[in-house]
Amino acid sequence: MKPTLLFLSILLLSELSSQNKQDYVWVFGSNTNTWHEGNDGFTLDFNQRPMKLEERAGDLEFTRANASICDKYGNLLMYTNGCAIANANHKIMPNGEGINSGDYFDQWLDGDCRNGYLVKQDLMFLPDPADSSGYYLIHIPIEQYWDLEPGSPTFGEIERTMEYLKYSYVDMNLDNDLGDVTIKNEEVFKSRFLFSHTTAISHSNGMDYWILKHADRGNRHYKFLLDESGVSIRDSQDIGLIYGDVGDQGSGDSKFSPDGTKYVFFNFWGIRLYDFDRTTGELSNFRHLPWTRVENSWATTVSFSPNSRFIYLMDQFRMFQLDTEAENLEDGLILIDEWDGTFNPFHTTFYISALAPDCKIYVRPGSSSDSWSIIHNPDEKGMACNFVQNDLKMLYTSGLGNIPYFPRFRVDEEEKCDSTIDMVDGLQVFWRRDLLVYPNPVTDYVKISIPSSVNNGTVFLINSDGNLLHSTDFYNEQEIELNLSEVPVGNYYLELIPRYNSEKTIYTASFVKVN
Repeated sequence: MKPTLLFLSILLLSELSSQNKQDYVWVFGSNTNTWHEGNDGFTLDFNQRPMKLEERAGDLEFTRANASICDKYGNLLMYTNGCAIANANHKIMPNGEGINSGDYFDQWLDGDCRNGYLVKQDLMFLPDPADSSGYYLIHIPIEQYWDLEPGSPTFGEIERTMEYLKYSYVDMNLDNDLGDVTIKNEEVFKSRFLFSHTTAISHSNGMDYWILKHADRGNRHYKFLLDESGVSIRDSQDIGLIYGDVGDQGSGDSKFSPDGTKYVFFNFWGIRLYDFDRTTGELSNFRHLPWTRVENSWATTVSFSPNSRFIYLMDQFRMFQLDTEAENLEDGLILIDEWDGTFNPFHTTFYISALAPDCKIYVRPGSSSDSWSIIHNPDEKGMACNFVQNDLKMLYTSGLGNIPYFPRFRVDEEEKCDSTIDMVDGLQVFWRRDLLVYPNPVTDYVKISIPSSVNNGTVFLINSDGNLLHSTDFYNEQEIELNLSEVPVGNYYLELIPRYNSEKTIYTASFVKVN
């Protein structure tokens, strides 16, 4: 093996192993056991290279609300559709039903969790800073009020608001390490909130999380902090444009930049861009760009590029790039593309977007669809961003529009996402594939199943710091065994590189060494 290839291979695995992968599995679709033929459940797994779409059979379905979380190694732990929490086996956790319960849940949804809750960006999982086995689900339910006052001009009408920031808590030590919900619908703070636009980012200390939520009117931003003592309101800040009209409340979303220095709010009221201080939680340097609404559009979405310079803005029928380095925001706005008119089977317009772990921005429509659009090179200016409509073909019709919302992970890491491995020989890239190892956890010996397509090659053992501990050549073997009796307890990685590697493939696996 060439030394340069070995060096790049080890460097790659070191970078991948050190990255936080808590947003690496996205869950979608319907329960495969229901009547929704052709609209079954599936996941997008960014642990694979290339990213892999896989079938999912489970208890939950999704309409709008969607959140999930993995452990830091990328293993799915749990997900929610806003009214129940499911575990890694795709089964509802003990005490996992009744999330966001109330009049809206009981009356509008008829107490049925089959399709999920109807919010766009108002729930997320956050790791507990005080306990590595604990996770908070931050959620804001919809409150529903009927006007039953005789003679009232709005008699018989329904008012829906958001008034309570709540949390539920999952202990992953329970139910054979699949997790139980131990606290549910715990109230943190009461106020009138704007629909959607609930965002979170890690504190500068690398442990705690800021949670930002906009008031339903005015220009007030409520700031919450999740630390070792739990979730609490810290303060509020009045900054930026004042909103008086509550119309189109849930039409957009908000995001923090990957480097944690900026916060953007976007809906039909326009673009609101701020600087953000992760130590104090302060917003500053408010900038505003008005927006002209396209006829028949009803939603907007926003995503940052990995380098935090560009913002991508979509209002269903158009996609723009905004250069935040422009002295005048209006001068930095470029039209990238307009909807091409595709129906697959319904219109494939731009409803919601997200920067994925593979450094691409995925864009999906609000209606059921068999394809999504992708911004392949979001760090590039203008048309070089390479936006391709209907580029990702789904396993199934993907149901109503949603992408799981995540807090901003990897803020303090040099690489904000994990692009495909850079060119090694100037011609081709290397692709990662799964390597089967067992048992896991391991005490003394680990067995490695050699892929059937590989005859000869080398296996590398690497610790969690990216240091090479051992390498083993193999020749025409179906399985090899490594003696780990002298290896300390901890997390380890294996990398297999075929000797004759025309397909440029690297096989990788992770395992845990225990006593």
